[in-house]
Amino acid sequence: MFVMAQNRTSQIWNHFSVERKDDVKAQCNHCTAKIVRGTNLKAFGTTSLFNHIRTKHPDVYRQLEADKAAALAQRTDDPPAKKTKFSQETMSAFIEKTRPLQKDSDRARAIDKAIAYMIALDEEPFTVVERIGFKHVASVMEPRYEMRSRKFYADTVVPEVYDNLEKKMLARMSTADFMSFTTDEWTCEYTTTSYLTVTAHWLDDYYRRQSAVIALVHLTESKTAGNLSKEFLRVLQQWHIPVTKVNLVLRDNGPNITKAMRESAVASIGCLAHTLQLVIKDALFVQKSVEDVLSIARTVVGHFKHSSTAKERLQDLQRTMKLPEHQLIQDVTTRWNSSYMMLVRLVEQRKALIVYADEHNIRMLTTEQWTTAENICTVLKYFDVETRRLSAETASVSDVIPTTRILLYALRGLKPPRLLTLRNALLRAMESRCKVFEQSTECLLATILDPRYKAKYFTSTEVKEDAEQKLRNACNHDLQLITADTINTAEDNEEDTNDPWESFRRSVATTGDAIGKFNSCLLSQLKINGNISYQFVMYLFRVAHNKAVAFLQVNRCLRQSDIFRKFPQLLTRRQTTGSSTRTASPSCQFSPSVICRRRQPACPASESSAPWETSSPTREVACHQITLRNC
Repeated sequence: MFVMAQNRTSQIWNHFSVERKDDVKAQCNHCTAKIVRGTNLKAFGTTSLFNHIRTKHPDVYRQLEADKAAALAQRTDDPPAKKTKFSQETMSAFIEKTRPLQKDSDRARAIDKAIAYMIALDEEPFTVVERIGFKHVASVMEPRYEMRSRKFYADTVVPEVYDNLEKKMLARMSTADFMSFTTDEWTCEYTTTSYLTVTAHWLDDYYRRQSAVIALVHLTESKTAGNLSKEFLRVLQQWHIPVTKVNLVLRDNGPNITKAMRESAVASIGCLAHTLQLVIKDALFVQKSVEDVLSIARTVVGHFKHSSTAKERLQDLQRTMKLPEHQLIQDVTTRWNSSYMMLVRLVEQRKALIVYADEHNIRMLTTEQWTTAENICTVLKYFDVETRRLSAETASVSDVIPTTRILLYALRGLKPPRLLTLRNALLRAMESRCKVFEQSTECLLATILDPRYKAKYFTSTEVKEDAEQKLRNACNHDLQLITADTINTAEDNEEDTNDPWESFRRSVATTGDAIGKFNSCLLSQLKINGNISYQFVMYLFRVAHNKAVAFLQVNRCLRQSDIFRKFPQLLTRRQTTGSSTRTASPSCQFSPSVICRRRQPACPASESSAPWETSSPTREVACHQITLRNC
């Protein structure tokens, strides 16, 4: 009788067996051949066994060699075990590990704060700390921690976290020269409680966009203009934001919030997304044919939402007809885009729905109504795309006028006769509700200062000229204030001297504050479009500065009045400074009367420098009056 070899480490014994009575020979498990291992116990080996496998069973031998190589590689990769010196734990250390944490210890307070962060960031209810699963996880992670009550987190820990965060946000917002806000008045569908949300937007020291939700106000009183204005001003006072620092407020088109912003003495503008909602509601959802289509569509979707059998049958039809296995979408009557998505999904599953309706005798859209649904999807596709773009975090006021112009262009391009009724209704509503944006100074300035748009998207030449004139007026008004302040400063410090350059150098040294005020006033008009506008204007400043430096180096003998008299001609002349050659833009004219030095904050080394930053934190800026043509 043969048995498998016991207590042998070589892998060859997976292929041989040894006889109990005579262990001199080993029998091959593949061909039952008996191979002699040696003459006595001390001379036993496995060489003859390997030779037999190599000559008689080459496939098995190759597998055996591969297993040996893998085992060797594993032993090579494993690091040698380190010898650790055993040290017995003291009794006091052992007792300390089993002792509950003190509630005021650093470890316990850190865990309390982490739980408060989780509740705030994940929008969890305070009852989460009383759930069995959460308590189990906490006990595994830190057995010594004793879970507190939800009242402790609601009344103590979360308010402490809020106070610390409020101090940090106050420090950040205090550096902003101007701030804009978005407001939203809404009602919770579960509790019918009304709220007012206020979000602040500003630029930091490096002209990067920042935003933060600074208030969620519970409206306990009636939503009149006076009450909304009072709550908004209270939020500003809470965050130490003066009304003069408010640049623009984005709101919905409700008459109460519109009047509230007027009573608060702040500039405001209606939300374009909300305006498009009103346009579609006025133009489409009041038509009898559209209402009938939406009513039947909601009934069909509700049938599949309330029946698991119907949903499974629809999935079978989708697989049979090779349609996308998508579920139907139930719309929300107050959101036009949800109705649009519902119709898009129904049109996608049209074949499967018609077959199901024939099998189960349920009401379905007629052929004419299917055509109406397709027409609605075709027309509203453009509105859906632009609404999603307006909802992005990078959207700004400069996108408003171009978006309305693009939608009007797309609607006018719909030529099929079946779309004319819907198209004409939307065109009338768009032209009626969106013309207010081209009457807004903020929208005009933001659009013309945006290098992506400039004056290309205005609907008429009159609007373009109005925007250019508003920009000239805004710049001239602010620059006149700076010029007057600079002249007064120069007159106070005037001294008799025969050297005109001494007077010039003294004026340069004393106008640092003036240029700071100039930038603050100008940025009040530019920050409605973020750092793009600032980059554009700083490019103009840099061109003027290079021309001024080149001229001063060549014309040292000229008097100061000659320098400024001839400065405009220099802007159209090509100058070379060192190895770089720059040409002034023909669309810009500068008439500077002061050359000022201002120190700008240098960006951190880890951050990518802004396009207008130079290697030196000090830059000379030549500025007085800007006239933009063909922007």
